[in-house]
Amino acid sequence: MSEYKIVAKPGVGEFVDKKSRFIAHVYAIDSEEQAQGYIEELKKKYWDARHNCYGYVLGKNNETQRFSDDGEPSGTAGKPILEVIKGNDIHNILIVVTRYFGGTLLGTGGLIRAYTKSSQDGIENASIVFVDVGQGDCMHIKAKDGKNYLVDGGGKIDYDLGKKMLKPYLLKNGVRRLDGAFVTHLHTDHYKGVAELCREGMVKKLFLYEGNRDKTGQICQETGMSAEDLVFLRAGQTVSLDDAGFAKSVMNDAGFAKNMSERVEVLWPEAGRDAGTVLQKRRQGFGTDNGSSAGEKKGQGSEEEDENETSLILKIHAGGLSLLATGDIDAACEDRLAAKYRNGLKTDLLK
Repeated sequence: MSEYKIVAKPGVGEFVDKKSRFIAHVYAIDSEEQAQGYIEELKKKYWDARHNCYGYVLGKNNETQRFSDDGEPSGTAGKPILEVIKGNDIHNILIVVTRYFGGTLLGTGGLIRAYTKSSQDGIENASIVFVDVGQGDCMHIKAKDGKNYLVDGGGKIDYDLGKKMLKPYLLKNGVRRLDGAFVTHLHTDHYKGVAELCREGMVKKLFLYEGNRDKTGQICQETGMSAEDLVFLRAGQTVSLDDAGFAKSVMNDAGFAKNMSERVEVLWPEAGRDAGTVLQKRRQGFGTDNGSSAGEKKGQGSEEEDENETSLILKIHAGGLSLLATGDIDAACEDRLAAKYRNGLKTDLLK
């Protein structure tokens, strides 16, 4: 199992050394033609700059790798940019660094440091990163104020993905502890990796669907979290990414959510009927076995369908980008959402 990351939103980083400005732009790409389009676009935008150097990779195994020094001494610009990309294990990505000469030569070492630093800053400023955890989903959200969140974390029954993959990934990216983790539903391939990460002491708050409130004790046992650190959500609530402990109903205050630039809006499930249906079926014998996790069920077919239907559906706003995370909902649920929200489902990215 290997880590696979792509950026979901362009990032920009800037570094100044002896009056020379290095401006890095980071883009997700899916073809060499798209990469060349971005490069030409930036050359036109920064027509008066001395250099526009770049590096990019394509493919899950970086089958395509390209870089250019664009007039800088050989090996001082494009190659350091490419090394930053590979060092961060990011795929399908282009970094273009524009340099405005400040009048003082920086030397080979100075140029390598400058192109490396600006490229790294650009990556760190990309607001959402998809992390390949094998089976399942995982998104890393970076808020403007430095807070960090995960949405789902993958999971595999015979592998401690949280400890062996997610924890090293976060530490390598400077995240010692997440401000929060959202679990769309309790299936192994969404929940188990997060639970394992919680046991490593790396999650402050755990956000779940309120229909799982009856499993509080088992979730606490599996994650090592206290009940006070669990936040149960339903449609109509918004979590501010500026304060991971904050959840407020905004059903009758539409302007409130709009005033929070970085937030997670809960679109589904609604309180009442949806939560009650799941709780009732669990009480009728669809609960978990004593030896299984909260995400492993008996009555697998019926309960699994219920869990999918009541996946948290989240609209995430971060870094000027919106993303719709839909868990494993089915077509019927999609139709109900479309009827309820109509244009409110419009988003930059769909996961």
